[in-house]
Formats: sequence, C-alpha cells, structure tokens
Amino acid sequence: MLKKILAALAISTSLQAHADIQTVIFPFNTPGIGDGIVDTLEELDSWLQKPENYLGGDVTIKIKPGIYSDSVSWNFSAGENKLLITAQDTKDIPTFDACVTTPCNAGQLNGYFFRLEPRAGRLKNVTIQYLKIKNYVNGIYLNKVDNVSVFKSTFERIGSAFNKNIPSVLIEGKPERRHNGYAAIASNNATNLRIEYNTIQNAYNDDRPLLMHGVYLKGTIDTTIKSNTMNMISSDPIRIRNSSERVLVTANKISNSGMVAVSTFEDDGVECPSFAIASTANSFGMMFPFIEIYSQPGFDNAWAKKAYLNEGLVQGQGYKVTVDPQQSPTTCVHRNVLNKWAVFDSQSNTFILPATDARVIQSSSGVQLSDSAEDPYVRMAPGSALAFDTNMFFVGCNSSIVDTCADQNTPSIADDQDLFNADDSNKAYYLKLEVKSGNTPKRIRFSGGGYLEEPIEIPTSATTEWVSLSLQLHPKVTNRAEGIFTVTTESNELLVRSLKITEIDN
Repeated sequence: MLKKILAALAISTSLQAHADIQTVIFPFNTPGIGDGIVDTLEELDSWLQKPENYLGGDVTIKIKPGIYSDSVSWNFSAGENKLLITAQDTKDIPTFDACVTTPCNAGQLNGYFFRLEPRAGRLKNVTIQYLKIKNYVNGIYLNKVDNVSVFKSTFERIGSAFNKNIPSVLIEGKPERRHNGYAAIASNNATNLRIEYNTIQNAYNDDRPLLMHGVYLKGTIDTTIKSNTMNMISSDPIRIRNSSERVLVTANKISNSGMVAVSTFEDDGVECPSFAIASTANSFGMMFPFIEIYSQPGFDNAWAKKAYLNEGLVQGQGYKVTVDPQQSPTTCVHRNVLNKWAVFDSQSNTFILPATDARVIQSSSGVQLSDSAEDPYVRMAPGSALAFDTNMFFVGCNSSIVDTCADQNTPSIADDQDLFNADDSNKAYYLKLEVKSGNTPKRIRFSGGGYLEEPIEIPTSATTEWVSLSLQLHPKVTNRAEGIFTVTTESNELLVRSLKITEIDN
C-alpha cells in the first residue's frame, strides 16, 4: 500500500484518483523509466500493468491535444472495472497519424493502430472515444473482448494505398504488400460491442481493395453499429463473418463504397454462417464494384474519375450473403437458410441515387448541372426531360449493357431477378424524387418504368425547400426495357437533387 501511495504522489500532476476513478493525463513525466516520460501508448500500457501504478477501480485516460504516431498492442485490464480512453479536450481531439515520421511507421503490429487484446483470458469494459486515426493500414482491432465501445472517433486514409513504404513480398509469383488493410474497426471473438457516431472516410487498399471494410466483425455476438458515417471504402463498408449474430445496423450514412452496404462472408467448409442481422433507418448511397471501375492507378485520381457501371449496381438491395451457407460444416446451426432475408431484416432504410450521377443516361436541352460541390443538383427548364436507367434493380446474369445469360435472351425478367419486388413478396419499395419547391406551381410527368403518364403537382411552399415525391417502385414493369423511365417538367423551372429508393411510404 505504501508503494502505491508514493507512486501516486510522484505523478500527482498527471494522475488523480476520486471516488474509485483513477484519471491519467497522457503523456506525463514520471521517475523510474528510461527517459522519465510516458509518451507512447505502449509505455502507458506497460506502466499501468505495474501494481504500484494501478490504484484499483475505474480508470480514465485523457490524451492531451497533439499529433502522435505510435501503435500499441494494449493488454492492460481493469478487471471488472471500466477503462475509458478519451480526449482531454473533446473540442481539440488528439490525432494519431502513422505518417508523421518519414517513412511512415504503419507497418508496425501488422499495420494496426490499436490492438485491444488480452495476454490471457478476456478484456472487458473498455471505451475508446474522441480520437482521430489516419494513415494506418488498419485501425482498431478488438480481440477476445466483452463490453467494448468505440465512439465519436474519426478514421481516415486507412489502408495500404496510403503507406507506400510498406515492403512487398511475392505471393504466387506476384508482388503484394506485406500488410493489407482489413478494416477501420475490426473484431474477433467478441461480445457486446457498440460502434457508434464514428466517421470512416477513405479506406482503401491499392493491391487488394476488396479486403478493406469500414467495420469487420468475426465471431462476434450482440453488436450495435449506429449513427456512423462511412464514405469511400473500397469494399463492402460492413462485413460480418463466422457465426456473428444479433447485429443491429441502424441510422448509419453509407455511400460511395463497395458492392453492397452490408455483407456476410464465411470460409468455405470451415466457418459457420452469420445470422440475425437487423438493418433499420440507414441511408445507403451509391454502392459499386470498386475493383472493376477504375483503370487509372492511384487512389485519389481513380476516385475523382469514377464512372459507375450498370453491371453489379445493386446498392438498392444493400445486402449480400457472399458464400452459400450450405457450404459450411454440417454442425453449423444456421447452414440451411433459404435466402438472404432469413439472414437480414431490412426495415425503414433509404437508398439514395444522386441525380447528378451516371444513371441519368439521357437529357434534353434545358438541363444543367449546378456548380455546387457540396450540394449538387440538376436544373431543369420547363419542358426539359431526364431519363433514368433503373436496370440496376435487375440482378443475375444480365446487365443493362451486356447479356451474359446462357440463352442470350434479355427481355424477360425470368432471366434475372427483380429483387425489389420478387425477392420478398412481403416487402414494398418506393421511389422518391427529391425536388425543390417554391411559391409558384410546378408539375412533372413520369413515363416509362411502368409508371402511368400522369402529371404530378409539386406542393408549393412560402419558403423554398426540398420535398420528396413518392411512387411505388416498378408497379407494372414486365421486361428490362421498362427499367428506364423519364421525368419531364411541364411548368416552371425545377431543381432535382436525388432519386431515392425507400422502404418507407411517406
């Protein structure tokens, strides 16, 4: 006990204990270590594991504002007590940047910034929040943990593309990076995770882009993924694997990323299927098969020159069971699921297609793209028209460009699947056109795509604002050609911002 008291007094300016909560302000000076300064997370982890330094009870680590560049395999545990790692000042959060030094140090710990994993047993009751992590190959890894939360943190420039100094090795005779990115936040053998209010931006591998995800769960039970923003991720933003169950994906904003928003994956014949994945109130933007789109090397250049393909554009579905569950071992509980809706429960989600993207396949005179980078929209003069290609709703062996079916016969839906209507007879989807209202009457007309050629009045408003017009999706489509529909303005100028597919009829 005397040792603990003396240790606490020696670092009184950086450690405070109040009501069973031990607070450590990091970094700090302390006697008894090499340079007298605890200024890396690895040193902090080792320091806390010494019995004279951990005073018992809950621990709060407050990281001072600044730029840091270290990586850590964190083993310290407060037992049944709570460990909080947070910013000292939430308005000036610390940045961990692997490329502060030259060359970048992101090859440490297989490219991970923070590996939370016990040396034995399990680690529990940990919260990591208010951090900014950039230029690492991987972000936070949670292994053999229970009751862990990652809150209000920012992950940007994650993946091998941002770390050119990672050495290459020969794999099957081809050079490949020694470390690949897998996720901004990954877990394995974990329970009760909360991943909420984070931003994940620009996560990309240059060698193997389909390996990179925003959140990657493996063997993880009871997880909430809530109110996160994920943008520009080279593969599916949320990947769920190997017997992960009871996952709630809710209120997230996901766009400009891999083929679908949420997917499952299992190693054939080895791992068991994941199950009970609920998706509610999310906003899914453009999803696309990243690897098939870009021909120019370099992440930034490729993204700036994106050209969406119709093939594979099934972002409206949002979900995919990547591996047939029946290929899993016979001992797996959920190997006999009938279709993906036995794995995913999708309710009240919205799928957004910007009116300025390449799905606008034809336009008449009088249609102009706005110059606003932050809020792009299309300006339509009276009498002008836009044609939208909705053939991406049909998936299977056909695309709206090439017929790859064995019978080389494209007209019939029977060749494919209209998943918005046929995959689940109990579900209904609605198409919404987001337009600008005003104090003058406006009217538009839908034609093609199974829609009746009826004019629709746009509600007037004393204040100019965006409003949504809703129609049931594909009410009378009988063949692929009807997947193209046209919007025509009949009176007064109209601004169109986006086209949405939604599970909400309002």
